[in-house]
Amino acid sequence: MPKKWFVTGIKINNSYYNEGKRVLRQKLDHVLSNIDKYLNSHDVEDLHQLRISIRRLRYPLEIFINFFPKKMFWDFYNKINKLQDSTGHGRDLDVMILRLSKFQDEYNIKLPQELFDNLKNQREQYYSEIDAELIELLQDPILEEVKELIDYNRFVKHK
Repeated sequence: MPKKWFVTGIKINNSYYNEGKRVLRQKLDHVLSNIDKYLNSHDVEDLHQLRISIRRLRYPLEIFINFFPKKMFWDFYNKINKLQDSTGHGRDLDVMILRLSKFQDEYNIKLPQELFDNLKNQREQYYSEIDAELIELLQDPILEEVKELIDYNRFVKHK
């Protein structure tokens, strides 16, 4: 556990702990909602929103590292971190395709279609990997363990 993340003196019954759980519940709920949207649409903007929500969960996880047993934290954190990376690669390809298209229009030039085909194929590969990682997370018992630890069901209504 990195010392830079660890905060000493936190007690389970203090407001920091209770509010930390509230933050983590809210951020996790947002990620799960965005996973659902993305898996149903595979829309570029839904992927972007998913990536943002993953990042917004990851950073509070680092702040509230004290709440978790060490192994549980690292198992969950590594999955979230990997998802952030994967969604970032997919997003990068979406942006690249968009910018190259705008570049063509702006400068009235024609870029090779093979370039766009290769980028779209790479993007589809990343989207498939993202789908697999998301489904794996949703089926992983660690997700339920984290929900239980932060009293997820007590405060968040499932949609």
